[in-house]
Amino acid sequence: MTKTIITLAFCMLLNACHDNPTSATTSPQLYPLAIGNYWKYQLPTAPVNQPMPVTEFIDRDTIFGGQHWFRIRSDSLSQGGWFSNRSDGLILYSSDSSSPLLVYKYPIHTNDKFFAFSSNDTVTVVDDHRHITTKAGDFDCLVYQRRSFIGGLSQVNYDDLYVAIGVGRVREEIYYYDSLMVRHSLGNADLIEYAVK
Repeated sequence: MTKTIITLAFCMLLNACHDNPTSATTSPQLYPLAIGNYWKYQLPTAPVNQPMPVTEFIDRDTIFGGQHWFRIRSDSLSQGGWFSNRSDGLILYSSDSSSPLLVYKYPIHTNDKFFAFSSNDTVTVVDDHRHITTKAGDFDCLVYQRRSFIGGLSQVNYDDLYVAIGVGRVREEIYYYDSLMVRHSLGNADLIEYAVK
C-alpha cells in the first residue's frame, strides 16, 4: 500500500513538472493571425441599404525585421495590409506608412488613447467588456472609438470597433455628429461568419 502511494505521488510530481504547451497561462492573441483565417461581414450598401457580404482573409505571411507578418486582404481589394501581433497590440505595415502603425492597443484600460492608422486618427478605449450578438455568435468585446478627420477639419467621422479577443473585429459602427450634435449613421458592419486557428 505504501509503495502504491509513493508511486502515485511520484507520478503526480512528474506530471506537475511536465511542460504543458496548452497551459492556462497562455493567453490568446487579440487578433488571431494565421494563413487561412477569414472574417465575413455584412455591410449595407447605399442607396437601397441592401446587405452586401465582404470577406477579409489572410493569404500570405512573411518575416520582416524579425517580426512575423500576415497579409489581410478583402475580396473587394487586390492589395492588403500586413499585420502582426506585438506586446502592445496589433500593428499594421502598409505601403502608405514608413513605419508600423498601432491598430488596436492591447492590453488596454478604459479611456486609454492612442494614434492609429494615421497621425490624424485618435483612438479611445471606451469599454473593456461589452457583450454583443451578431449572426456569427455572442461575443465579449473590447470597444475602441476611432475619430477620423475628413476633409481637413470640416467633419469628424467616428468608428466604434468591437474586437473579441481570439476572434478579431466582430462589429464596426461608422457615424458622425452634425452641428446640432445629432448622430448620423454612415453604416455598420457585422460579423456573419469566421474561421480562425
